[in-house]
Amino acid sequence: MSSGVRIRPAEAGDRKAVQSLLAEAIGDPTGRAEGMSDVPGSQVLLAFSEDEAEPVGICRLVPDSEANARNCACMDVLFVSPRHRHGGTGDALLKAVRAAIVEHGFESLIGYFPGPVPLKFVEATGGRGVRNLLLFFHERIEQFLESKLPKGLRVRSAATPEDLPVLAHLYNEIFEDRWNFRLHSGDNVAAWFEERDTAPENCLILEVEEGGSFEAAGMVVLALNPDRISAGEAVAYIPDIGVRPAYRRRGFGRVLIEAAARHALGKDLQVLELIVDREDERARGFYVSLGFEESIMISVYEWRADSAPSSSETGGE
Repeated sequence: MSSGVRIRPAEAGDRKAVQSLLAEAIGDPTGRAEGMSDVPGSQVLLAFSEDEAEPVGICRLVPDSEANARNCACMDVLFVSPRHRHGGTGDALLKAVRAAIVEHGFESLIGYFPGPVPLKFVEATGGRGVRNLLLFFHERIEQFLESKLPKGLRVRSAATPEDLPVLAHLYNEIFEDRWNFRLHSGDNVAAWFEERDTAPENCLILEVEEGGSFEAAGMVVLALNPDRISAGEAVAYIPDIGVRPAYRRRGFGRVLIEAAARHALGKDLQVLELIVDREDERARGFYVSLGFEESIMISVYEWRADSAPSSSETGGE
């Protein structure tokens, strides 16, 4: 650990300090970080310098079933106050996190951050950039109520257990080229539905009538975060949306967005959010054409759990 830097887990009495660091990290001192400080199952580490009573750095591990299933721990905050970034505080935080995840058997650490981390810091700590993702949102989803489902199509909520293999097959065929793809079974889908923000009723299956029977052609999932909703954020996040290759280029992507909007409005939600790879210009153009707007960029990084960070000072985190 870097000289003069002390790392320890956050305690109950650190709540205000944690909120203050989170507000500084996201560049919003207006109090929006208050809701960010309570993530069930998260682990927060704080960094202290030898001459400061209050913490000067923070990192947070958060539960992520998809990342964990790939033997990766997930981190959504890694931040050091600017005036303390040249004392090895970021190195010390990463070293502590790596030690913690090794104890839990994880092989790597994935970081999802609202904006880029300085390349000098990433390289000095043995990390690598993985992806840049864009968060899109739509605040006028009531416009989709005017759309009608084309003849020969139907959209329905998933039912368990009968739709578990159907959903697994859809997921594997639709998303096999995605950067963080993991082969799914029906059991994986069932475990996913046990999480607090997902439920079968909010997983919609698009079916196409062919030869007198209906065939599953696509899916859209709405994740409803109870903490955000109770805080007054009427938002439905879409972690997965897609159409099987054989049914693409037929307008079914729009059909799924329209179905998601109607479903969200039926639950008194007013906003849709989703993430798009910044390099996927076709997908970005598609969502813009539907009225989505770009919000923030989320930069994704990876560090090996067993790769010790350097002790050099950096100008980064």
